[in-house]
Amino acid sequence: MSDKDVVLLVDDEDAFRMSVEDGLARYKDSFEVVTASNGVQALGLIESMSPSLVVSDMRMPKMDGIELLLSCRRMYPPLPVLLVGTC
Repeated sequence: MSDKDVVLLVDDEDAFRMSVEDGLARYKDSFEVVTASNGVQALGLIESMSPSLVVSDMRMPKMDGIELLLSCRRMYPPLPVLLVGTC
């Protein structure tokens, strides 16, 4: 693991995750992008990688963004979580 900050991107749509990851590749010298396909997977990555920021879709199977946010608030209070999605 590098000394760079880690941004965790959580979304169940493969094409969206890959598109955002590709778009952020130009910033690879500043931070690393790690992806997860649902909130359950994201919690495991948060535990092992200690990201600096979590960006999550709101609607996902297994654990949605709201549940992920609530879990992060309970287990990792200082971790910033940004929820994105349509209402």
